[in-house]
Amino acid sequence: MPRVHEAGGFKVYIYLPPGEHGPPHVHVIKAGSEVVIHIGTGKALEPHRVYGPISDRQVVRAVRLVEALEQELLERWRMHHDG
Repeated sequence: MPRVHEAGGFKVYIYLPPGEHGPPHVHVIKAGSEVVIHIGTGKALEPHRVYGPISDRQVVRAVRLVEALEQELLERWRMHHDG
């Protein structure tokens, strides 16, 4: 599970096959909480799932971080998943 970015206490991961699956998404982890965000949908990003105690404000910060990196993250996801 490569960590592909880190900023402001948030760590962005792309989990690898065979245990991980599509659609393209990233896992953003901060202080034991996790936000799963789908990428490359052509729509505004939003949290798909949220695990652990994390404030709405922190969820919004995670989504904004992924928005700023979406193209790069999508390329990295495809590199690991589409070969």
